[in-house]
Amino acid sequence: MIENFQNIEVLNLEKRSKIIDKPNRNEVILLHVKAMKFEWKQYADFEKNHRAEGREIIVLLPEEMLGDLIQLKKTCDALAKRGIGESRDYEYVIRWNNKLATLHLLFSERKKMLVERQKSIQEIFGMIKRRIDKLNLMLKTRNLDMKRELSKKTAMARSNMKDLLF
Repeated sequence: MIENFQNIEVLNLEKRSKIIDKPNRNEVILLHVKAMKFEWKQYADFEKNHRAEGREIIVLLPEEMLGDLIQLKKTCDALAKRGIGESRDYEYVIRWNNKLATLHLLFSERKKMLVERQKSIQEIFGMIKRRIDKLNLMLKTRNLDMKRELSKKTAMARSNMKDLLF
């Protein structure tokens, strides 16, 4: 039975992900799983105006769970999905130091749908900006053409006026 755990606010998921994946001198990484639709960088970009990007839950695992890695993975997958839900990206690492095993579960508090929506809004703004830039270029080109045409007509009118006066 799992009794000991910590729930920690994470300010930089991308950096924390790299840290938990590196073993210390006395530790071994038993398992590393990523169930991600988006990268942590995308969450960081989305959350840049907020205080925290996500959370980390650290769970002390009982020794009985370490015997079978396949069963351990199934149990941790189920724990992650039940604990944070299926609509959030997560990553976990199981670390072992010959005495204790700990599960480090990183996850975004945002549901995937919100990030998809934010991404699609950014894509729409990008598309609108590209269209505006294209229209501005067309108008600039058209204005240059109109100025050239006006210059030609002005030159012709002056020429005609000279012919009439002289």
